[in-house]
Amino acid sequence: MHWRRYFEKSPTAVKLESKLKPTVREHHTHPDISNTDIKNRIINIDISQPPIKIALSYVHELRVLTSKEKYQQIVKDAQKRAISKSQYIHLMLNVEIEAALFHWQAYEEIRWGIIKKTFNIIQRIRKYLQKKSCYRYIKKNLYPDKK
Repeated sequence: MHWRRYFEKSPTAVKLESKLKPTVREHHTHPDISNTDIKNRIINIDISQPPIKIALSYVHELRVLTSKEKYQQIVKDAQKRAISKSQYIHLMLNVEIEAALFHWQAYEEIRWGIIKKTFNIIQRIRKYLQKKSCYRYIKKNLYPDKK
């Protein structure tokens, strides 16, 4: 589960996952499709995608799972004809928008985690190169101090 390394860079999403404890099913059958079985708390994710996309799809579906009661209430209201078709669409879109905003927050946390890791690697390489004489030679001859 290579995608989990990306997912775990988002403390907000990890916290939500530990609260919900969903069952995760990985598949290759439907390219680019991830979905949630709300009744059984099962998240189906397509693992034929790039790992970061899988992680973000999982984050989105986690958020959808938190909206279980909202989904069920909207469906009940629609079945009873207590809401119009346009209200149904509006309410369902609101739930999806909330999931998308959570998705964005997790993406920012994941992206920041990657940036910090990359920065740390660059810093270690720089420190290593500073110890080597070739770095000092290049710096001295190609980038002499201005006087």
